[in-house]
Amino acid sequence: MNIVVTGCSGFVGIPLCRELTERGHRVFGVARNKIDNLDKIIDADNFSFYKADITHSKSLKNVFIHNQIDCVIHLAAYIPKGKHSYRQCAIVNYEGVFNLLEMVRIYGVPNLIFASTQMVYSRKSDSPIMESISLRPDTFYGLSKKQGEELFEYYALNHNVHTFILRFSGIYGKGKETGVVQNFINQALLGQDLIINQKNKIKDIVYIKDAVKLTINALENIENTSFATVNAGGTSISLYHLAKKIISLTGSCSNAIIKNEKLMEDFQLSMNKAKNMFRHRPMKVDDCLAEMINLMR
Repeated sequence: MNIVVTGCSGFVGIPLCRELTERGHRVFGVARNKIDNLDKIIDADNFSFYKADITHSKSLKNVFIHNQIDCVIHLAAYIPKGKHSYRQCAIVNYEGVFNLLEMVRIYGVPNLIFASTQMVYSRKSDSPIMESISLRPDTFYGLSKKQGEELFEYYALNHNVHTFILRFSGIYGKGKETGVVQNFINQALLGQDLIINQKNKIKDIVYIKDAVKLTINALENIENTSFATVNAGGTSISLYHLAKKIISLTGSCSNAIIKNEKLMEDFQLSMNKAKNMFRHRPMKVDDCLAEMINLMR
């Protein structure tokens, strides 16, 4: 397949583009900025980089007008850093999606995959959360991704585009700068105590390799699907057990300390649909953490 990957130079984009090229696909990577040594990081003759901004439709045209595209995998997104950046979030995550989908319509792209987020669900949703529940996002970012999903669904159903929406839980792995797993590992490696606000709070996390695998699974099944939304989680684990595992695997002298125990809702995705559609089986969390720790040492 000829595949466009937006956000190709990001945390998920780089390993996904590597995997796609290794499988023989022709990949056209799109990003606003080209990171240093991207051609060496993704060292493949069947990878081409296009500097383009999805918020400017003219810059996207070059990707589609010169290539017969079979699928678009949309990873690019903007996470607001506060209320002052809501406008930029709306521009990228809604207007940018519209611009991209217009390219899909105009140039007859038959397949789409959208990387959405668990944040389209309310934090107060009963766990495990199924794809069929009503979406009531608690954050502006979640709202912008929900609106993006609605655009994808409209184009899928009205322009006959095979579409998967993948609602990812918190993705972790080496190279991501923030997140509870990254913070816990860094603290354990430094011998600092790991502070937990609620001992038994359940959090859903997915390792980067599983996130890539789920996207590949969607690609392999897309021609048999008109439109589907699938939760893309990995492991449901309490913050306390996560901290204890990391301390053990790092051999750290750190302690897991319960502090200011707050009443916080569990957040666990139902993975039944992914298991049934893709036969998805995530990696064991201990193996994921051990691999990540070794890479971060």
